[in-house]
Amino acid sequence: LNIIQQELQKLELLTSDLLNLSNPRSDLYERIDIISLLEECIELISLEAHRNECRLFFHIDVEQDSYIFANRVRVQQVIINILKNSIEAISQHSKNGLINISIMKVLNRFKISISDNGPGIRKDNLDKIFNSFFTTKEEGTGLGLSISKQLIEEHNGKIVVESKEGVGTTFSIYIPVHYSIVPELLYQNDFDNA
Repeated sequence: LNIIQQELQKLELLTSDLLNLSNPRSDLYERIDIISLLEECIELISLEAHRNECRLFFHIDVEQDSYIFANRVRVQQVIINILKNSIEAISQHSKNGLINISIMKVLNRFKISISDNGPGIRKDNLDKIFNSFFTTKEEGTGLGLSISKQLIEEHNGKIVVESKEGVGTTFSIYIPVHYSIVPELLYQNDFDNA
């Protein structure tokens, strides 16, 4: 019965991921303080981090206008997913885990970086990690990062990864700042020019 219950939970998560992938909701967007949202995510994940001997550090380099126009649940889902991936990677690699979360402004976008000192991602896997159903985990579905990428792109954003084997991994999320005046004109910057 325990095995059946565990497998049902896995199926429920997989079904939820598939529904998120196929059914984007743009009607639940609101003006959100991204710093507060990041603090909530860190608080939610802190117990799991502590259990896996990971220390979390949060650095803020934003003076004002820390707002985005977003679906709170979706953005939180992305941040939590990346933090969980970092914790899992570290738990298999080191007992002195460090995860640095930082936020800064790059032109009219926020850059949220999540860096860990885990084992890193193999070079030949870097181009595949955002592909649906690609996973290196025994019990992974391969949908977490694929869905995260889609959700950030739905917010006119971008997610990129840098990694070095034996050193660690950094995920960077770029998402538009929401200004109180003419935000639409500010979202049209090209990332390559940032």
